[in-house]
Amino acid sequence: MDKSFEGHSEKLNDVFTVRFGETFITVKIVELIPGKKIGWHVIDCYKDWLKDKKEWKDTTMSWEISTEKNSTLINFTHIGLVPGIECYGGCEKAWNFYVKESLFKLLTAGKGTPELK
Repeated sequence: MDKSFEGHSEKLNDVFTVRFGETFITVKIVELIPGKKIGWHVIDCYKDWLKDKKEWKDTTMSWEISTEKNSTLINFTHIGLVPGIECYGGCEKAWNFYVKESLFKLLTAGKGTPELK
């Protein structure tokens, strides 16, 4: 069993935690429209490199899924991750990598690159 993931992530109101060393993020699935939209609300977190270790708490990650011309489109928005907060620059870069590169490779080739370059 993978100890970096705990909980359940299949249905509305499921709660799960993802760990990266000392860092963890616990989210609750607050919106789920199969094949269309998923909303993850951060209910607890600890980001060890930030002054405000709980900076992501009460933010929401929104995944909108659609199709266009035989392609799947994923629109990701981290609501609450805004310019001016400590994590913004680094987190924007990381999300761009994870969504545009790692997730894309996972979906198209069967293996992502979960470590940020």
